[in-house]
Amino acid sequence: MCCRDLASCQMIQTRWKMNLTVLDQGTKDYTNFLLMIACVETYLVPILVYVGIFGSIFTTVVLTQTRLKKKFFSHFLVGTCISSIGFLSTLMVNWLFQKGVPVYILTGLCQINIFCSLFFPFLSFWLSAVSAILILFDLHRVKSLKWMNSPTASKCWVIGLAILSFTLFSYKTWTYSSVPTSSGDICIVIRENEQAMEIMSIVDLLLILCLPSITFLTFDLYLLFRVIITKRQVKLYRRRHKEVLKIVMCYCIFFHLLVSPRAISTTWVTINKWVYGQTISMPELAVNNALQLLFYLYFAITPIIPIIASSKFRRNLQTLWSNGCRNNLALQPLRPASPNF
Repeated sequence: MCCRDLASCQMIQTRWKMNLTVLDQGTKDYTNFLLMIACVETYLVPILVYVGIFGSIFTTVVLTQTRLKKKFFSHFLVGTCISSIGFLSTLMVNWLFQKGVPVYILTGLCQINIFCSLFFPFLSFWLSAVSAILILFDLHRVKSLKWMNSPTASKCWVIGLAILSFTLFSYKTWTYSSVPTSSGDICIVIRENEQAMEIMSIVDLLLILCLPSITFLTFDLYLLFRVIITKRQVKLYRRRHKEVLKIVMCYCIFFHLLVSPRAISTTWVTINKWVYGQTISMPELAVNNALQLLFYLYFAITPIIPIIASSKFRRNLQTLWSNGCRNNLALQPLRPASPNF
């Protein structure tokens, strides 16, 4: 039995203040829907975590152990894979907490988990968004910029975005704390920081969800304009960016399908709260929980996008596999001859 009630599934988050004592028939229907989402989450989250982490490690090995490591955009993909591993790890910690494991009894895990739950999504989204911006910038030039072919410059971009993300969300490490309760330690905002955190949550929403959504939408509209209206498809898909452009386009599609709905719903709830003074309703809560599962799915799918979209990645994967098999055969000791009796 995966869920018995809302309390056992912990579907009602502390940031959503609701009164669930009086339920009409419509509200009970949404409550049943929340219970169903909680049951799905119970089994889906471990699968997404294992698939996403394995896919990220697999893709990282191919990108760093083949000729692809000399490519400019390979390091952006490696950063995206590492970000997926980091976020899925925080998701697993939350899942263990919901299952009753006292994870927050460990000193500092509460602050680290909250920090990483924002640090890695920001880094993942903006690595993809910056890749899209750089591609559009370079496609206007007759000849590619020299630093666009430099792995060192690529590493500087990734490290710079990581430092920026660390700077933006480091405040989470001193605004949250684990608090002991009768049911175990929980991770919540320190009471003195509650009002400040409500304001900062709006900033986090803009940086992590809204601005990347606008960036990817601009990227898609620009490509549509160049390909359909100006008929410059041949020049747009030049050889030097053909493979990475397909990967970035796949990132955009999955972002619009899996992340943008969450951005819209969260923005809607935030506007109702701050402009109209309305608390979140049961239908809005049900939609937010359903879209949150799609948000998790994004980090499990993105590591395998290079395998699906890039033929060059698959060729290097085949080469790596062939070299590995050949080296293993070369290292095998010769079997001793059978003795003669």
